[in-house]
Amino acid sequence: MANPMNEAFSTLLSAIKKNPSGNALKIRNRPDYQTKLKQINSHNWQRHEQTGDLLLDTPDKKRVYQEMLMLSGSTSANRNIFREDVDFLKQGGSLGNVVVDGTPSRVKANRSFSKLTNPNQIKFNNRARYDQSLKAGAETRDYRLKEGGKNSKQVIQAMKEYGIYTPEKYTEFQQWNIRSVEDYIATIPKGFTAGHAKSAVKGGPMTARNLWKEASGENYSRQHKQDASDELLDAIGADRSWKIAVGKYFGLIDKTEAEKLFTEEDMIESLATGNWQSVLEKRRAAQT
Repeated sequence: MANPMNEAFSTLLSAIKKNPSGNALKIRNRPDYQTKLKQINSHNWQRHEQTGDLLLDTPDKKRVYQEMLMLSGSTSANRNIFREDVDFLKQGGSLGNVVVDGTPSRVKANRSFSKLTNPNQIKFNNRARYDQSLKAGAETRDYRLKEGGKNSKQVIQAMKEYGIYTPEKYTEFQQWNIRSVEDYIATIPKGFTAGHAKSAVKGGPMTARNLWKEASGENYSRQHKQDASDELLDAIGADRSWKIAVGKYFGLIDKTEAEKLFTEEDMIESLATGNWQSVLEKRRAAQT
């Protein structure tokens, strides 16, 4: 016999996906909504005295919480579909920070909410490690080359290895990088994000020549798992290190034929297919 709680979740999720902007009152009057609501309110929901974070101290409570977020598609209490009927949701705020079995945690779905297929894909990351990860991520995304930062140090080291470092040349490169990255980001349409040809976690620099337009959901799920080979990146002229970016800017590394001829669409096709040679052949033909 099917579990009525699981069945209620499945039918309610299906109804929401079919009509994501549907009438809230109509949803609340559904029997499957009422079944899930009864399950939610059967728990004693409490918050941490100091932080106000929700306490998830039983496996069943964690499961119900995951289902609430998946059904709502957000960690915002104000966007939760049960907000009018559950006391702790009426308080508003974010549901992203929780305490799981005594450990401060951060909610993290392993893909965009619209792509989730199972509540278990909503994870609880140790917050201390999560915050450290965010800090590291902010450092790698530092295209402004903050003084004393990781990226700034790598640029200075690269310039010294080329024997060209001066404070003036460093500032010149820094200002060029800021302009080029911001100009590129300004061209990204809604629904897309700046993907990396070579991911930051694998050493890819935050330069315009290492960025490409990518659908938000694809970038979120792909992350650094599908990085192109160094051979491909070098062939199409993508920056895969700060040293390469510095070398190109100061004319110390020659551009490849593909880099000279490729449009942005050519680069994206090469990265998506891995076959830059065919893309180059088509571009050559288009030039004749």
